[in-house]
Amino acid sequence: MVLRWNRIPLKYLHGKKIMLFAVCVPLFSILLFCPATAQEEKKLGEAIGFLSKEKSLAESYGAILKEFGKDNLVEYAEGIRLYANAEAEYDGLIEQLKWNLSHNEALDQSSTFKEKLQKAAEQRVAFTKFVTETIISDEQGKKNPLAVAAIAAVPGLIKALTEAGKSIWNEYRKTNKENQKVIEEKLDSAKWDDFSKIMSSG
Repeated sequence: MVLRWNRIPLKYLHGKKIMLFAVCVPLFSILLFCPATAQEEKKLGEAIGFLSKEKSLAESYGAILKEFGKDNLVEYAEGIRLYANAEAEYDGLIEQLKWNLSHNEALDQSSTFKEKLQKAAEQRVAFTKFVTETIISDEQGKKNPLAVAAIAAVPGLIKALTEAGKSIWNEYRKTNKENQKVIEEKLDSAKWDDFSKIMSSG
């Protein structure tokens, strides 16, 4: 059967055009914006993952300190002190990030956030550097995957933390309240454990 378009009422064709437009425009919008959304969600996952990785690295260094640092009580006490300082600064950074998110204050315009980020980076590097140079031997250090995985310089860590913060900020602003709460919970889970918990483990 062959359709004769000249016999189809104009009103019918006009309705079909409207229907086609109504279907295609939303579909085009989905195709246009989904890749960007997926990319932003990926960046958010990587940002949260970076903070979680920092926590795992610090606690692994803490475990090394606990296992091999007890022979020298002075160095052991200094290592615990440095861990406690870094833990406090990192947890303070996360709390400040949560505050900025909930109060819609841009990170690049927040002097308090920048100050806390600087201190967190300095204290983390101080702790991991101390364990690397004092507890881990030179030969072990060359092969130790922790030493390779950890960012060893303050500027590099500041850059990585800044990028992570921006990714979290961007996604937090665009999502709904329920997802915002999930992001906040994930940030809380990235806080470091007290050294006493490392002491009691294993």
